[in-house]
Amino acid sequence: MSEKLFELNNVTKTYGKGDGIVHALNDVSFTAEKGESVAIMGKSGSGKSTLLNIIGGLDMPDNGEYIFDGKKLPVKNLTKMAKFRRYNVGFVVQHFALINEYSVYQNIALPLRYSKHSGSVKDKIEEIAERLEIADKLRKTPVQLSGGQAQRVAIARALVHDPKMILADEPTGALDEATGKSIMELFTQINKENGTTLIVVTHDPGVAEYCERTVVMKDGKIV
Repeated sequence: MSEKLFELNNVTKTYGKGDGIVHALNDVSFTAEKGESVAIMGKSGSGKSTLLNIIGGLDMPDNGEYIFDGKKLPVKNLTKMAKFRRYNVGFVVQHFALINEYSVYQNIALPLRYSKHSGSVKDKIEEIAERLEIADKLRKTPVQLSGGQAQRVAIARALVHDPKMILADEPTGALDEATGKSIMELFTQINKENGTTLIVVTHDPGVAEYCERTVVMKDGKIV
């Protein structure tokens, strides 16, 4: 029997004031189950990334509730939401967001600085790098990598602290078609083997096909 990982109930989010107000999310309710993979689609400005940021605790809703693993989250408390992200969420973004001055090893290690990881950090990083086929890149810097290799480093960084869910915002947008396909196959493998819930924002129907379910957004609503 499936079990909910999270649910958002009647969430709203606006930006700006007066005539410039933008209703990014308009009374949105959304649920994902543990181990599920979901694609969020829609045109630019439809609210996809805002929804993803609220799921990840990066953005604060104006109204509504967020229940994660059976507990209501204190969405207005920045300190507690930072702790929530640290232990539960892995982020992967379109342009990788790696630190060019750091080695691949140091980039992957970043989330472990802020989590109570037990065991050897070195062993954990080497294990995840091996799995993602970048073990021979650990001493290199991001500028020495191809786009696909850089995205694998970003995925390794997202996975290294064993999050309950991965949130990926246009993860193949900066990659060629073949590399994007290999990245989505990797996400699918991680989702199945680890039971990690996967939420992918994409405008590409080919990417969405890798997920079990697709929701479409328009004008701040799920349609």
